[in-house]
Amino acid sequence: MIGRIVLGGIALCAAGGAYLGWRLARADVELPKLPARALAVLAAEPDAAAADADSAAWRAEESSSTFAALEPELAPANGRRARVALGSASRGASDAEAPEAEHALPGGRAPLAAPTTHAEAVAVVDALCDDGVRGNAMRAVRALTEAGPIAVPALARALDSRDEQQRALAACTLAWIEGSPRSPALARELLAILTPEPGQRFHAVSARPWHASVGRANVDERWVAFRALEADAELFAHVERALEARLDGADPVQRFDAARLVLAHPNARSRRAALDVLVRHLEDNALSDDAAIAMRLLARAGAEALPSVLPAVPGRDEQSATLLAHLLSYLDPSHPAARRVAPKALARMGFRAGDMVAMELTGPR
Repeated sequence: MIGRIVLGGIALCAAGGAYLGWRLARADVELPKLPARALAVLAAEPDAAAADADSAAWRAEESSSTFAALEPELAPANGRRARVALGSASRGASDAEAPEAEHALPGGRAPLAAPTTHAEAVAVVDALCDDGVRGNAMRAVRALTEAGPIAVPALARALDSRDEQQRALAACTLAWIEGSPRSPALARELLAILTPEPGQRFHAVSARPWHASVGRANVDERWVAFRALEADAELFAHVERALEARLDGADPVQRFDAARLVLAHPNARSRRAALDVLVRHLEDNALSDDAAIAMRLLARAGAEALPSVLPAVPGRDEQSATLLAHLLSYLDPSHPAARRVAPKALARMGFRAGDMVAMELTGPR
């Protein structure tokens, strides 16, 4: 009798499980929807969610024209360095639906809106500080950018703030506001953002015009500072000497990013030294994506790069030897060391975009 009861219970459980599975299979599962721009980015760059810089090599350095068009949005600060999200694809559902009252100014003041007077701008700039109020810096950057010129004087004064987050976010916001003065103080703060504190270790700034991921696309303020100095000749001129000094520095990331910034400006004084730095980054090292970025920039420089490339032949390791030979096959095909490398062979070396030189010179194939 007990055995029959047990068997009956097991059969009932099995039937219930089967029915539940059938119902779940028929149910319409509602997945979170991505904004249209996020879908467009992911469709155009399937590897963007993996943040693979090589997958978009042919347009990886074309970010200067994109920079001014991106809508700024600031994510809550994480540690000493705030993180910045750019583009409409970065706005998650929870953030978009959050009521404005949750992001009010400290002290229970009204929600952040685009200031229309100088006094209002000063109050909103105060919200850029690292004050522990969740989300207020994000709202402040958005409001100040929307306000435009009326916010510039308050933002310019914030460049002298003792609060690191306020200085950095004020600099990023000024860089976004079209027509704002490109002052030495702004340029110095942008360069300070690119300078690690003692004990910090940076990665090279991504070459992508933006980062896309399912959910929120976050890039830090270093990306913003780099793009501003890359795109604006006046800002670059204010810090050109400091960047030249970094070309001889011991920090490989600062040296590499300084070389990229120098080469973004045709009239820069130290272009030859910057090209020498890029050639060194063709070697296998601990940095990610630096060789692929260096190949594209050397290809873009064309014949100007040959005085730096030729003395480095045949290369100091297997990777640099292969990449130098491949680069010469485009820049100086008659050179004895010139040898074209098949895209599949480059992909096996880790360059997933394949022939990054051909993509730089002729566009995707």
